[in-house]
Amino acid sequence: MAYILIIYSIYEFLKFLFLATLGDIITTFKGNYDSPERDKAVKRDLWIFAKSVIALIIACILF
Repeated sequence: MAYILIIYSIYEFLKFLFLATLGDIITTFKGNYDSPERDKAVKRDLWIFAKSVIALIIACILF
């Protein structure tokens, strides 16, 4: 179970890196730093990062 959580944590972290980078690139081209769309994307990215950290902590506890 711990190994599955570690793999899931790595997957979520990579997804976070990809989406955060992509979101920043799109925001730079559009120039919409203060838009509600950007706020939703930031909240989504923070939730993905939190899931990654939580999964890693649980995996460490299971070891």
